[in-house]
Amino acid sequence: MRAKSTTPPDQLSALFKHYMRAYMAQPSEAEANAVKAVQHSVSAGGTEWITNRKALAHVMATHLTIWPAGSGN
Repeated sequence: MRAKSTTPPDQLSALFKHYMRAYMAQPSEAEANAVKAVQHSVSAGGTEWITNRKALAHVMATHLTIWPAGSGN
């Protein structure tokens, strides 16, 4: 895996748009299979799940399940 230290300014708009689309696509509860697929990808060193809006949305939904809104986290 290659580490980057900066994001070029010309990519910020697309990155923000991708994040917001994933945020808006969050299911009320994450699908277990989608989360397991991301966990498997991460353990194998994969990063493709980050660019997959559906996979990212399920990861975001997992965060909401663990730390519900208003819990102070």
